[in-house]
Amino acid sequence: MTSITATGNNFGAGDIRFQAFIEENYLILNSEVSFDPSNAQYQAVSQLEIYVPDLPIGKSAITGMLMFGTLNGEKNGTAIKACIQDKNTIAVEKVTAWDDNETITLVFSNSFVPRNVKGSIGVLKWNYISLLDKVGNISTYQSYWTFTDDWVFMAITFSSIEQTDAETKVSFRIKDLPEVEDFDGIIMDDQAVSPSVGTKMFRFEIRDKVFTVEIINPGYSWHSSQYCGFICYVPRKVTTTEA
Repeated sequence: MTSITATGNNFGAGDIRFQAFIEENYLILNSEVSFDPSNAQYQAVSQLEIYVPDLPIGKSAITGMLMFGTLNGEKNGTAIKACIQDKNTIAVEKVTAWDDNETITLVFSNSFVPRNVKGSIGVLKWNYISLLDKVGNISTYQSYWTFTDDWVFMAITFSSIEQTDAETKVSFRIKDLPEVEDFDGIIMDDQAVSPSVGTKMFRFEIRDKVFTVEIINPGYSWHSSQYCGFICYVPRKVTTTEA
């Protein structure tokens, strides 16, 4: 794992730094980039661009990522498109549905692969999910994870998650998951926000391999969600030995 510090951007986001895994045939980026959508730079552009030092990929296929707006503490958002436009530019789709929110956050935890470039393909073993030490009522489906020496990829879907009470957060562990770094991610609900657009978003964190979901729907009497989930790349914990 390395880090990439952006040299600038065209939408008034300030300093941006990515966690990065760089290989010959793919690039993985992790970061959250927040900004005020009322700023003049953002208002003036039709595409969000992040400028970086030379990348190993000159042009990538389109990949998916998340974005959300935050207003009065509530997060609502959607999935959007991104790509590497050239060696020095990461381009992100601009979605304006939350321009009246206090902040907009772009959530990078996705991979970029070269466009129109042939190369060898490594095959990874998919692992079916098995949850341990569950706190709350949790049901999963179509959930898998895999890993390399450097990272763990997870695609986890919940048919339902429900807190045991208003104050107790949902938490769990994944059986046989290797040691991973602390990580903060986003769960995307598939229930449409009415009468607006997009879906609700919830934060989760990984600490010592324990997944904990923030209080669900804190402003309501019910604290559950159906058909929600997350996709992310989590760095594996690097162990060092002293000579």
